[in-house]
Amino acid sequence: MRGLSGPRVPGPLFFRASQPAYTLVDARLSWDSPDEAWSVAVLGTNLTDRVFLYGTLDFFESLGQNEGQYGRPREWGLSVKRRF
Repeated sequence: MRGLSGPRVPGPLFFRASQPAYTLVDARLSWDSPDEAWSVAVLGTNLTDRVFLYGTLDFFESLGQNEGQYGRPREWGLSVKRRF
């Protein structure tokens, strides 16, 4: 579980470039064979599919705008390993 408490961007658009606190939920479930030759795992990130700003830049003074990058959406994965 990851989270951030009310990030804000200083500058003229202070209140427009803020977002409420958020929590991201990640999980991984794995299984190893008794002889440890095989391993299988299912994993997921941002399981609640939360939309959030990962980072923002204040270009208002120079370019007349602010810029923001959104975080990654929900992602799933499967891992299968064979040990020799």
